[in-house]
Amino acid sequence: MTVEGAVDDLHARDFSIVASFGKPMCVNAHPARPWLATVGLFPFQANQHVMNFHRTASLALAAAGLALSSLSFAAAAPAPAGNYKIDPNHSQAFFEVGHAGGVSRFMGRFNEMAGDLVVDAPEKSKINVSIKTDSVDTKVEALDKHLKSPDFFNAVQFPTLTFVSSAVKLDGNGEGSVAGNLTLHGVTKPVTFHLKQVGSGKGMKGEARVGYVATSTIKRTDFGMAYGVPAAATDEVELKINIEAAKQ
Repeated sequence: MTVEGAVDDLHARDFSIVASFGKPMCVNAHPARPWLATVGLFPFQANQHVMNFHRTASLALAAAGLALSSLSFAAAAPAPAGNYKIDPNHSQAFFEVGHAGGVSRFMGRFNEMAGDLVVDAPEKSKINVSIKTDSVDTKVEALDKHLKSPDFFNAVQFPTLTFVSSAVKLDGNGEGSVAGNLTLHGVTKPVTFHLKQVGSGKGMKGEARVGYVATSTIKRTDFGMAYGVPAAATDEVELKINIEAAKQ
């Protein structure tokens, strides 16, 4: 039973007591009739049940608070050190922009991603990601074709966008940053991503696996992609890369 269910159950008991015996009475409510306290469940015992309910509810809520606090500060289990390869079937790269000058948010993704990781102490860790620009997918065929054109990614001339890390920082909770060089549309710029380790564990074949989420915001004009700014789409582009990698 959940904490909420336990509290609801206690409330229900409280209600049944009050409904059966009326408003709970204090111990000295009927000093002239002390025999009331000796026959079954009478006002004195009803009042005791209500007091017990409040004590139990307070303990339940306190326990729930401690449990939630423990979960909030639980650190992600560290992955075994070694070389990892990105699993393309369980990794995704997304971008999000403001459409029509920021009227709404519009998201697309890339369907083909590869790369390698070195998982070690932060100062020795590395991330190398390569994404095929021709795999851009917005679920709108005409828009995908336009995004692949020279107006945007120019997928024929620049078939890949890459990120190569230069520094990784992670704290004891598996959160930090990864700095490096992002190459997009033939232009290379330093970019820093917020990095969070999602978890680690064993795959179907017993191999070690680890997952990360990397997020950042760039300006597409910095990479020579100025078409339609801002009328078609905003200059600011939010990037999100979900990575699952298997130990080699």
